[in-house]
Formats: sequence, structure tokens, C-alpha cells
Amino acid sequence: MSSILPAQGIAREYLKGFQLDLLSAPGNSGGPIFCPTTGKVFGVLRGGPVDPKGSPILGLTIAEPVYPAFDQGLIEKLLSQST
Repeated sequence: MSSILPAQGIAREYLKGFQLDLLSAPGNSGGPIFCPTTGKVFGVLRGGPVDPKGSPILGLTIAEPVYPAFDQGLIEKLLSQST
């Protein structure tokens, strides 16, 4: 991970994303980002930043945090509606 958006040390409710210094390909969006030591998922691949011309900046990927889905009860709500 190269950056926490908007900044490291902020409260979890203000976390907007993670900037990762890895290459992702089209079709990887929605894939999990996990801690290699614990196996816990902390984000989902969203895509990457683009330059002013709209071309992808290779080697950087943005991931959305998964905390809001858990903190706001979204997972439980979706599971209860699926039965």
C-alpha cells in the first residue's frame, strides 16, 4: 500500500480509499484486497488513477474500503433480504 486516502491516521468513518502500488488489469475491479499476513479483506479493487488525457497511470491502483458495508449493516441487510 502506498497511501491511505485522504491521509494516514484518520478515523475509519472518513476513510475514502487506498492507493496501491501494484498493476491491475481490466476485469480485476471488484476483486478483494487482503492483508497477506492475516488473510483479512480490507478493500475492493476499484481501478486506477488516470492522467489528464484519460490514460491509466500504470502501476497504481485504487481500492475502496470494505468497512462502510460492515459498519452500516449493509451486509446483514442484504443477507436477510435474500432469503
